[in-house]
Amino acid sequence: MKRIGIIGLGCVGQGLIDYLEQQPQLPYYVQGIAIKQGHKKRKHTTIPITMAVRTLIDDPAIDIIVEVIDDAEAAYGIAKATLLAGKELVTANKKMVALYLSELLELQDTAGKRILFEAAVGGSIPILSLLDGYYRDEPLTRIRGILNGTSNYVLTKIFNDKMDYPRALRQAQQKGYAESDPTNDVSGKDAWYKTKLLAYQAYGTDLALDSIFHYGIQQLTPDDVQYARSKNQRIKLTPLIVPTPSGLVAWVVPHFIDGSDPFFSIDNEYNCIQLDGQFLGQQHITGKGAGAWPTASALIADLQRLSQAAQHGSGNAPLDPLDTSAISIEVYIRGPQLLQNSAAVFEDVSEGYMDDHLHYLIGFVRLDRLIAQKPTLEKQACMVIATGRYRLQNKAGDSTSTAVLKKSAMVAIV
Repeated sequence: MKRIGIIGLGCVGQGLIDYLEQQPQLPYYVQGIAIKQGHKKRKHTTIPITMAVRTLIDDPAIDIIVEVIDDAEAAYGIAKATLLAGKELVTANKKMVALYLSELLELQDTAGKRILFEAAVGGSIPILSLLDGYYRDEPLTRIRGILNGTSNYVLTKIFNDKMDYPRALRQAQQKGYAESDPTNDVSGKDAWYKTKLLAYQAYGTDLALDSIFHYGIQQLTPDDVQYARSKNQRIKLTPLIVPTPSGLVAWVVPHFIDGSDPFFSIDNEYNCIQLDGQFLGQQHITGKGAGAWPTASALIADLQRLSQAAQHGSGNAPLDPLDTSAISIEVYIRGPQLLQNSAAVFEDVSEGYMDDHLHYLIGFVRLDRLIAQKPTLEKQACMVIATGRYRLQNKAGDSTSTAVLKKSAMVAIV
């Protein structure tokens, strides 16, 4: 019987306790719980509760600490103290692990104890376990996914039920799929952190967060939705991880998805991860991406993996990060000042439209330029949506063209 200490008693912490109470055959005994606020009304429990985190970390009877708090900096302090105290750590804090991955891996090696974070990536989808086990030696040629249940729920309501963005977000909050402050989810940050962790487990590459372009759905307007519908498409926030001959690259942006794409019918709070392998072909894994029970299930899976030889990173040789100036992705950008800025952003433009109400361009943009232009795009309330097409730069450099849009006319520009 392994004795565990739980730090955090919010939705996820309570879900884990409920899970263990309903599965008494599991070999885990909760020795104690640490909380931050003693005045909050909580479900009754006979488990000892303390407000002193060190009480659990320093308790010689506890083998494993399970950390399920929101504060990334506080969680990092807990992680360091836990490993240095000679205890194993299981965490659901994606931001903390993404920000401090290299430090945590070094601490893990120094202390000789492990940190596992399945619950920080795919919710009920055991993607890190699968990459560590079944797919460990498979050369993966691409990974993409729907990794955020909140944004997927909002987009489902917009396209299936014809809600506008504010109403769809309010409904997500009412149903508990979105926080009162949903910024991390709708801005793409939640999926951004998860993408870094997924890339590391799949390819052994610790991508810098600032090299992963991310853009959310908070600027979505009816014009963008109407454009997608006119092409019989939907919009999904889908991270993409791509190994190239020169290195690994990733981005997190909304994508246009057509009816032939398996992601087209992944709705509401569900997540889906697609693995493309050199030998296994294409596989899709679907499950709930958020909530107390799915996250508790992932935490239990990590507790069980601690008794096995769980590892981080790929069985294949690690890839170097790709220079973000070496790849371009095709994007739709809708915004008020595209004509003035298009030459500085786009390599070439294949389609565009301008009238008194709507301006948009579609074309290839170098990834480093998108990263540099992100603050301006957000400030101008632009919407960025990828088409799914991308290309590597050749040795001769960029191949750019100049385009002029005619007012009130849809034009195709080559």
